[in-house]
Amino acid sequence: MADKKLVFDFKIDRDDYRDTVMCITFGSQKWKRIAMAIIWVLGTTGFVLNAFHVISLSSPMYACCLLVMVAIGGVWASAQISIYKYKDVYRKGKGIKRRIAVEDKGITFTNLATNEAATAPWDEVYRVQETKTTYVIGVGKTDAVILPKRAILTEKDNRDFENIVQSKIHGRFMPM
Repeated sequence: MADKKLVFDFKIDRDDYRDTVMCITFGSQKWKRIAMAIIWVLGTTGFVLNAFHVISLSSPMYACCLLVMVAIGGVWASAQISIYKYKDVYRKGKGIKRRIAVEDKGITFTNLATNEAATAPWDEVYRVQETKTTYVIGVGKTDAVILPKRAILTEKDNRDFENIVQSKIHGRFMPM
């Protein structure tokens, strides 16, 4: 696999962006998202029932319910706002054409609309998470780049991509 270079050209669409935001915010595994939703429902229910004096929660339990209700609800709302704002970017067509080149030295991300490019050496790639429709490439702990699976045209390229990633970021590739 030495000196192999894979190049993927694509346009980021709204669904890619939504999937990525939700993956970064709540994790890529569906069971984690379901668990968070259940915890939010239970916390909110406990808070509301306590507010209407149907049940009586202890002070620590009340604080936990309030914290869960506000924290998870706030994070979800923030993710939805981010997704909504991206719709304007998508409608204008600015910056949605991308190229990702994967090679031995690292990953190069190029915005084809502006010709801006950046290369991340493999030691800066925090993790790669696979979702149903995308690969989310974490560069550092706070930035991520989307590689839609539809940009990978052959099964061989997909295998080569996964093999390169697994060999370069040892244990930080998270398949579905």
